[in-house]
Amino acid sequence: RITEGAAILFRKHGYDAVNIDQVMEAAGLTRGAFYAHFKNKAELFSEVSRHHHPILRMLRERDGATADDLRDQMRQIFSDYLNPNHLDEIFAGCTFASLTGEISRAQSIVKQGYGAALEEIQSEMMRGQSDGADASLMRSAALLAFGAIPAAMACEDAQGRAAVLTAAHTGFETLIHAALAPIHS
Repeated sequence: RITEGAAILFRKHGYDAVNIDQVMEAAGLTRGAFYAHFKNKAELFSEVSRHHHPILRMLRERDGATADDLRDQMRQIFSDYLNPNHLDEIFAGCTFASLTGEISRAQSIVKQGYGAALEEIQSEMMRGQSDGADASLMRSAALLAFGAIPAAMACEDAQGRAAVLTAAHTGFETLIHAALAPIHS
């Protein structure tokens, strides 16, 4: 409950704007209970950066019987992620999209959690694909998608936001195709 509430608050307000009392209130617990679970707020932020990624959960839940099924399900997940109609929901719910800037300025323990989550994303994207698939291109595709969300949020109007997300989706698909090209050559 603590990390879930913290993830929501951090994504909505930013890490620095949220204090321990607010986190514990969101969890329905007292401030004293915080220290039974975490040494400090940075340790909590590390847990959020490591474990609170709905896109990772969705990638893990794919149940395709073949590599093609798993790839198609992954592509659909990212297509939905980059859909302009889902932008507000994605920004509010995705730690990669809303907190990467803050994580980049955080302590090493937070960055380690983030790095481990990126590794898992890449691993899940590669799940079921042949050894010829290019893991670095898969990671590049994910990073393009994650970066597109705050870039779209920074646009003033709906047309600009949609243009950013459409371009990112095109780039994502190009990178996925390239990542799998050695398999299909």
